[in-house]
Amino acid sequence: MEEVLLHKLLTLEVIVETIMDTLIDAGIIDQDELDKSIIEKIKQLEKVTQYSEEEPDYSHIYMGPKGEA
Repeated sequence: MEEVLLHKLLTLEVIVETIMDTLIDAGIIDQDELDKSIIEKIKQLEKVTQYSEEEPDYSHIYMGPKGEA
């Protein structure tokens, strides 16, 4: 299963790099602006990933306010 996932990720990487290179070479997108945008998206993704590593607190879903019986 891991080999299949790795192959798919590498294939996706090649596709994305080819599209990026084609768009940059054609002058359709600016490489510096693309780099800035990608860095910002990666930072946002890191925030989501860090949040998901923490144990979620579901107590507010299953219980009412403190002291309520």
